[in-house]
Amino acid sequence: MLDVVDRLGAGIATSLLGKPILDESLPFHCGVMGHLGTTAAADLLAACDTLLIIGSSDPWTEFYPPVGQARTVQIDLAARNLGAKYPVEVGLAGDTAETLRALAPMFTAAPVPGPAPAPGREWRSQVEGMVASWHDVLDSRVHTTAELLNPQLVVHELSAHLPAGTQVAVDVGSVTYWYARFLRLGPDMPAHLSSTLASMGSAMPYGLAAKLYRPDRPVVALAGDGSMQMNGLSELITVAARWRQWADPRFVVLVLHNGDLAEVSWEQREVEGDPRSARSLAVPTFPYAGYAELLGLRGLRIGAAREVGPAWRAAFASDRPCLVEAVVDPDVPLLPPRQAEDDVTQTIRALRLEGNVTAAVQLRQQRRQEAHHPAAGRPGGP
Repeated sequence: MLDVVDRLGAGIATSLLGKPILDESLPFHCGVMGHLGTTAAADLLAACDTLLIIGSSDPWTEFYPPVGQARTVQIDLAARNLGAKYPVEVGLAGDTAETLRALAPMFTAAPVPGPAPAPGREWRSQVEGMVASWHDVLDSRVHTTAELLNPQLVVHELSAHLPAGTQVAVDVGSVTYWYARFLRLGPDMPAHLSSTLASMGSAMPYGLAAKLYRPDRPVVALAGDGSMQMNGLSELITVAARWRQWADPRFVVLVLHNGDLAEVSWEQREVEGDPRSARSLAVPTFPYAGYAELLGLRGLRIGAAREVGPAWRAAFASDRPCLVEAVVDPDVPLLPPRQAEDDVTQTIRALRLEGNVTAAVQLRQQRRQEAHHPAAGRPGGP
């Protein structure tokens, strides 16, 4: 696939499920697309004049190029997916790897590695600028001071501590946003998500399935407090019962403890302009780290930025599964990239109705961070 990208002088954006496939440290990799994606991916799709969709049927249709802007080719094993989300000029049903190999001789060759030749060189340079801008936005966001611990920082810091071969399981909720944007996976690090099913409570059973499949490899499960109270606490009993049978005992659980069904809260504000309903969206307080200790596992509770790095080091150095309970700020916005001003205004109106000045300030701050790194201009390349 990278050979095709180099031949075309193209940029890359991935679906949520496609995140583990390619190295996100590549200077032309724009990250995950869509509502929970990056500004770079949004800019790439908004500015391209040619779109090659490979094995993806991503549902975030509002982030595809405006209809009529980009000539589009789609490759998918299932013919029913061709053109289902976006109009395509050429639809190719078949195995993506075999199809790409058949198409490769038709592409103009470019030196590998190295910049793409003209006319692709100018576009590749634009794409790398989009990625650099996103990295600046990312850095600003993870180092933003919140009233409580910034959840973006917690997930971002995990990237530097993942052992080789880690299997990652991700739940549904705000943690999915932070995973998509801020966790950088290394080589051979598969990730398991509910994705289009959007079923809360997936992280712990997915993590257990991964561990039972490869007990010699470490597992990280990322979940919110809502998901842990749905089924994760019970699944932790299974971890406590089974871990001594595993060749590698490392099973690290991150619980983002914010006392809120945060994705639902932010979605209601953004889409409907409704203020948060504490009665239906509040999550009861629970001592997650203490419960892990009660089960004979290791539990770590953190609530400050200085505690994040040491907690990750301790978790992966533990001789048994470890739960990291991060008491994080529920007011860190789940802001879609390049969100329309009308949607921002509606969200802020909802926050004012609930008297949440802190979240409104953070939303405006994130909006200014994006504005400091403006979107790309005219269509430019594939």
